[in-house]
Amino acid sequence: MRTRLIGTDAKNLYFEQVFHIRDVDHATAVVSVRLTDRGGGSVPPARILALDGTFVLPDRIPTAVAEWSEFARHHHAGKEGQ
Repeated sequence: MRTRLIGTDAKNLYFEQVFHIRDVDHATAVVSVRLTDRGGGSVPPARILALDGTFVLPDRIPTAVAEWSEFARHHHAGKEGQ
């Protein structure tokens, strides 16, 4: 599996994971990670990335990832009230 950081927004880090055997990619996943502090609050990605200055991120997350994230937030928010 290959994993790479593909971007951040105000609350999440986004990783792409590619599952492969030899030279063949069999599946690709996008993973959203939100880190929390001891009080349960979100730790801004900028604070995490500041711990190691070697990260070089694109100027923005890929459009498909932004759309997926927005959909997931609204879909999840709607289920919390059920």
